[in-house]
Amino acid sequence: MFFRGARVRLLFLAPFLWSRFLLPAPVSGVASSPVWKEAEELICSAAWQCEVDAQVRIEKLLTELGPAAELLLKQFLDRETLNAREYSLALYAAALLTRFGTAESLPFLRERCRRGYRLTFPVPILKSLPEALNLPGPANSGNVYYQHLLKMALTSCLVRLGDPGKKEHLAFLQEMTRHPEAEWAAAAMVALGQTGTEEAVSILSSLLQEPRVKDNGLLMEGCLVGLGESSQAAAVPVLAGVVKKACQPVRWRDLACAGLGKIGAAFTVPVILDFCRNCSETEQAEGALQRMGKGATGYLTEVLSIDPPSCVRRWASLAGKMGLPEMMPSLMAAWEKMDLKDGETGPVLVEAMLKLAPEETRVFLEKKLLSAEEPAVIKAASSAGGARVSALKPVLVQVLASQENVRVRQAVTGALARIAGSDDVVYLKKLLADQDESVRTMALAALSNNEEGVSFLLQYLASSASPGWEKGLRILGTSRNRQVMPLLAHFLSHGEEKERLVAALAAGDSGSWEMVEPLLARLVEDDSLQVKRAVLYSLEQIFLANRPFLRERSQSILAILLSVSRHQEPDFRVRSALLLGRLGQPAALNRLLEMVDDGEAEVRKAVAMALAGYSGDKVFRALSRLGNDSDAAVRRQAGESLKLFFP
Repeated sequence: MFFRGARVRLLFLAPFLWSRFLLPAPVSGVASSPVWKEAEELICSAAWQCEVDAQVRIEKLLTELGPAAELLLKQFLDRETLNAREYSLALYAAALLTRFGTAESLPFLRERCRRGYRLTFPVPILKSLPEALNLPGPANSGNVYYQHLLKMALTSCLVRLGDPGKKEHLAFLQEMTRHPEAEWAAAAMVALGQTGTEEAVSILSSLLQEPRVKDNGLLMEGCLVGLGESSQAAAVPVLAGVVKKACQPVRWRDLACAGLGKIGAAFTVPVILDFCRNCSETEQAEGALQRMGKGATGYLTEVLSIDPPSCVRRWASLAGKMGLPEMMPSLMAAWEKMDLKDGETGPVLVEAMLKLAPEETRVFLEKKLLSAEEPAVIKAASSAGGARVSALKPVLVQVLASQENVRVRQAVTGALARIAGSDDVVYLKKLLADQDESVRTMALAALSNNEEGVSFLLQYLASSASPGWEKGLRILGTSRNRQVMPLLAHFLSHGEEKERLVAALAAGDSGSWEMVEPLLARLVEDDSLQVKRAVLYSLEQIFLANRPFLRERSQSILAILLSVSRHQEPDFRVRSALLLGRLGQPAALNRLLEMVDDGEAEVRKAVAMALAGYSGDKVFRALSRLGNDSDAAVRRQAGESLKLFFP
C-alpha cells in the first residue's frame, strides 16, 4: 500500500527511491548558478524522503532562487511519460510548486492536467477507480492509484496559484477525503491542505473530530500533514492543541510540530521545545525549529542557558544546522557553564560553533587552552579532541610541552590521541617516555589508530622490556589489525609465562580466528594454569566474534576441547563446557550430557547454560534432571535454559 506503514512526507511517499536521473536541459544561464545546481542535486537525490534536514535545505535554496525556483520545479513535471523515479520527483515538485510557484504556471499546469501522464511502472494493489477521477488521454492506462495522487497534486497547485476553477477543484478534493480506502482519503487530505485555502483548514479541522479519522492512524496523519501544508494561521491552534496532548501518539504530535514549522508560527516554539524535551523521536519537530529560523533564535538562546546537558546537546546541534551566527554568544556561554566532568556536551557545542563561525571558534578554544585556569584548559582540550579540531594540534602540542599538571596533560594527550594523524606519529612516540602512565597509555592508543603507528608499535613492543608493553600489546589486540597476529603468536610460543599470559589475552581481544591454533597449542602444551585459563577465556571471546562461522570451523578444535573438559581443575571444565555449548556438534552434546553428573556445582551450572544451545528429548531430560539439583544456582540456570523449550 502506498501509505501503509510509511511516514507521511511533505506530499505523499513515493513508491521507490533512486539516487538521481537526467533532466532536460534547463533554461540557459540560470542553471549555472551554484544555488540552482545544489537544489537540483538535492531534489534528484530524493534525500527529502529520508531526512528532514535535506527538506529544509531544499526549501531554503528555492527561496534563494526566487522566480527561478519555479522554472526548476516545472522541469520535473514537463514530460509525457514518467518512470517510477521520475514520478516520485514529479510528486515532490508539485508539492513545492504550491509554495514556490506563481500564477504564470497556471497554463502549464492546466495543460499537464489535460494531457495527463503515461506511467511505466507496475500496477499497484489498489485498482478501484472512483468516479471523481476522470483522467483524460494516456493517464488512464493503468496505475490508477498513482494517477490519482498525481492528479490531486496538480489540482492543489491549480487552486493555490489562483485557477478560476477553484470551487470545482476543492469539491473534488473534499469528495476524495471520503473515499473508503484510507490510502486514497489520506492522500486527499494532504492535497486539500496544500491548496492553502481557509476552506481546506475548516474541512480538515472538522475531519480531525470524526471518529473514523481518530480511529485510523493513516487518516489522522494525512489530516495533520494537510493542516501543516496549508500555511494558514487558522491551523495553528488545532496543531498546537495536538502537540500539547501528551496522551496522543508521539508520531501525531511530531507531525503537528512539523506543520507549525511550515506555517512559521514562531510563537509556538516553546510548545515545540517542550515536546522535544519529553520525547526522543522528534525528527519533524526539530525540522520545524529549523524552518522557524531566526524566529526560534530567542527561545533557543534561553533554553541553552537553563536546560540540562542532554537537552543542551540537542539545541546546540540544532543551532549548528540552522546556521545562524547570532547563536554564537549563546553557544559560548553554554560552553562556559558546562560542568568539567561532562565529556559529551563540549564536543557537541564546539561542532555547532564550528559550523557557524570556524575561525572564531578556533580562536575561542585557543585562548582557553593557553589560559592559566586548569578547568578551562581541560574543558577546551576535551572539546577540541571530541570535535576533532585538527587546526588546534599545534596549540595542544605547545600546551603539553609546557604543562606539568598531570590532569591537564591527560586531557591534552587524550585530545591529541583523537585527532592525531600519520603526521603526528613522531610526536606521539615521544609521549611513550612520559612520566605519567595515563599519558603513555593514550599515546599507545593513538599510535594504534593508523598504519604508520602500528608499524612502529610492532617494533617497539617486540621487547617486553619496553615501557607500557603489557597495555600496548592489549591495545594492539583490540585494534584487530592483522599485522599484529604474528607478534602475538610469537609471544604465545616463545615468551615467558607473563608474556604468554598477556599475549593470550590480547589474542582474545583481537577476535581473530587466526589466533585459535596458537591458543590451542598453549592449551595442550603450557605448564601454567594461569596461561591456560587465559587461553580458555580468549577462545570464548573469539567464538563470540565468529559466531556465524563457528559450526563449520568447530571440527578442528573439538578434540582438544573434549580433552580439556576432563581436566582436574573445575574452572577448566566450566570454560570448556561453555565452549562446547557454542559448537553445536553431536560429540560436544554427548560430552555435555556426561558432565551433568560432574561433582562440582559450578561445572553443572555451566553445563545447564551450555545445553541451552541444543534441543531434543535428551537435552530436555538432562535439564529437567539439573532442575532438581541439590545446588540452588544450578536449579535456577536449568530453569532458565528450559524456558527455551516453551517459547
